Amino acid sequence: MRPTDPALLHYRSGGFYLARSQQVRGLDAGIRDVLLGIVAAADEPIAGGRHKVFGNAELAVIPQTSTIGSHPPRALGVALAIERARKLAAPSTWPRDAITVCSIGDASSNHSTTVGALNAIAYTRHQGMPVPLLMVCEDNGIGISVRTPSGWVEAANAARPGVRYIAADGLDVVAAYTAATEAVEWVRSRRSPVFLHLSTVRLMGHAGSDVESGYRTPAEVAADLDRDPLLCTARTLSEAGILTPDEIVQRYDQMRARVREIADDAVTRPKLTSAAAVIAALAPRRPNWVAAEVAKSTADRDRVFSQNLPEKTRVR
Repeated sequence: MRPTDPALLHYRSGGFYLARSQQVRGLDAGIRDVLLGIVAAADEPIAGGRHKVFGNAELAVIPQTSTIGSHPPRALGVALAIERARKLAAPSTWPRDAITVCSIGDASSNHSTTVGALNAIAYTRHQGMPVPLLMVCEDNGIGISVRTPSGWVEAANAARPGVRYIAADGLDVVAAYTAATEAVEWVRSRRSPVFLHLSTVRLMGHAGSDVESGYRTPAEVAADLDRDPLLCTARTLSEAGILTPDEIVQRYDQMRARVREIADDAVTRPKLTSAAAVIAALAPRRPNWVAAEVAKSTADRDRVFSQNLPEKTRVR
């Protein structure tokens, strides 16, 4: 992806956010953004300490809520807007050849709004309209405390009309990179959607209240720890002779020290201390402005309809 490609991310896409920040303004800036959100700092640049969400206009990351499956319909809208602006040669926030990326999980792929968006993507493409959209499903096989049936994500999405399906092992950095490159090039050159299915692993429970031992055996949990993507990537680097195990550990410790240093500063930042501060970011109510816009709209409609407004027309 390019840093000018709009991204609509689910709330587990911290890795994407940090990689995008590294492309544009450095990794430390992205780490600082995330940590300020974790400590609910008032000067956190995304939501002002109100919510943990990934978003930044400079990074073309469009803020989303943590409501599961709420962002795929908007991602389709952004993709269509890119093409519409190009067709009309109209000013646009995005480059003419930009593509949109949207990340979801295996469980959220079953959410009604996501299913509706996936159907709308295929339906729109079936009509011959360009849809420069990359849907990335990070499949860890579990939806909170409910297992995703084996093979379901592929069965539900591999044959969707007009949408190319590409799958890869998300724990294999080479395979994942190769598949992602292929997917991005397809979407960008053909202006046609791709569903990129990456199998991965979930480490620890879904949330603080989710006790894995209630539905997973100790052996299953231990096996997943061995499949940690960091460990898998470290093995690949070591086996390829790119880095030695000692060099990998040294890099890890250096990064931990960088994060700790930024965190030590983040925890000192001021917090929101009142209800007034929390709601200060909301748009103020301006009834006079609303009344003026309504009056203007009414005058325009009177002019267009020669004062014979449809709602005043008598139906016989």
